[in-house]
Amino acid sequence: MAQMTQYSDLYAAMLQWLPGCDRGILLRALCDAARHICEVYEVWVEDLDPMAIVDYQQDYTLTSPYSNSFIHLIKQVKVNGTVYPAVNYELYQEDRLRFESDAVPHDLDTMLLTCGTAGSVTVADWQALTAASVVIPLGSDDYSLTGISFAGLTFDQIALAIQTALRAALDGNNGFCRWYTNKFKIWVESGTIDDYLSAGASGTDISGASWMNGLSGGTGVSLAGLLQVKVVLRPHQSVDAFPDWMLDRFSNALVARAIWILKNKPRPNPYRDVDGSGIWDTEFKIQLAKVISDKQKKFTKRSSNLSA
Repeated sequence: MAQMTQYSDLYAAMLQWLPGCDRGILLRALCDAARHICEVYEVWVEDLDPMAIVDYQQDYTLTSPYSNSFIHLIKQVKVNGTVYPAVNYELYQEDRLRFESDAVPHDLDTMLLTCGTAGSVTVADWQALTAASVVIPLGSDDYSLTGISFAGLTFDQIALAIQTALRAALDGNNGFCRWYTNKFKIWVESGTIDDYLSAGASGTDISGASWMNGLSGGTGVSLAGLLQVKVVLRPHQSVDAFPDWMLDRFSNALVARAIWILKNKPRPNPYRDVDGSGIWDTEFKIQLAKVISDKQKKFTKRSSNLSA
């Protein structure tokens, strides 16, 4: 799961405006503020792991990449690289994609190669490879990748190194390779993958069960149609943390919204100040607009010191 950062990192910024406020009250307000931002403004968007389509299967389980978060809504579904009309599916019970009965995908070209569990899930074994090779078939052509070095790389970076070599061989950007927990997935968003991996031509062949485990007949190896789902997430009501990059980007907006919430809570509430809360609503909108308008999406640390 991806890294989370505690809301307690924002207490100091709130306490300068709410001196002496109980930490539990601060936490509750920050939790409510985070859910509000995610539900109303749909800022927490994630691409889920690509899934293999099973002919005529109506429901697909959706798993958030973050613990203690819920799928708030489905933003986009692609079937074999084509956007599927939203009227043809729904989010069912917050963890399933359900296709309408008359729109269940079937009989598709194969665009996703799911390898079996990797022969080694110890990254040091892979890092020792400095001249890896493998043949990846796309459409009617076989692309031979050679001389790939994994020295010093993580598994995510190893997958990207394979992807980079594939795209260089393709002379294009259509091929994808990612590492998911304990296996590699390779896919295209146009064209087809009609066959399995085959042995590399030189150096260390990584196609087989000892490494990528993508040969025909390998345990857990499959070819299928491609299902891609983009979702909007929201944190669980009782969670006291936010993804680290989200907390970086939205810290000022979270603080402003949390203070606004506390100033609008009904009595008894020593911080209630409905007349004075408007400035915090304005500050929230200003800070949120700054982040949303950041087209470059630079995840840089922002100051938590707000100006009234």
